[in-house]
Formats: sequence, C-alpha cells, structure tokens
Amino acid sequence: ILERVAALRDMRPYMLPVPVLTPRLSSHWIRFVSGADYEIARQLVDGLSSDLLATGEGFWSVAPTIERTPFDDAARAALQAEDRGAGGWSARTWERIAHRVSRRPA
Repeated sequence: ILERVAALRDMRPYMLPVPVLTPRLSSHWIRFVSGADYEIARQLVDGLSSDLLATGEGFWSVAPTIERTPFDDAARAALQAEDRGAGGWSARTWERIAHRVSRRPA
C-alpha cells in the first residue's frame, strides 16, 4: 500500500527493517508521520492482521449497489480529497519534505 501510494505521488519510500514492531508502536509511527488520530491508526494497524480483500462474491452479493473501485483509483481520489482539504502544515508538509528526500532518480 505504501509503495503504491508513493508511486502515485511520484515518490519512493525508504523501507527500513525494524527489529521489534508492535501494533502500538506502528500506530504511534502512523500518527507521527501522517497526523492521523491515534485510535484510527491503531484500528488500521489492527486490520492489517487480516486479508483486506473481499475475494469471494459473498460481500458483493449483499451490497450489489457498491461499485468496485481499483486500488489506484481509490487512492488517487483520497489523495485529491486530502489535497483539497489539507489546511496548514500537517501531512502535506511532511509529504513535501519526504518527496525532496526520496526523489526518484531521473
């Protein structure tokens, strides 16, 4: 997810191995780098312990009006909404800093 969203922003994230990683530590890290609420970050991290893809037709049969959206399209829409609604120096500022540090070679 991180690599695909970074690619949509024309960025290349640095991946560092971490010797110990707990859901609590991950939640704090998400909050630090994105400005997300800790509880939301914690729930997101907890959700990563399960497969997030509805591979069978079970879900879609009970929600036939929900349109299936490819990941990249959904991520682009979320990033555009964030760009429109971002006020101040939150995630956008950190994203610009990260972009300068991690620019893809030309």
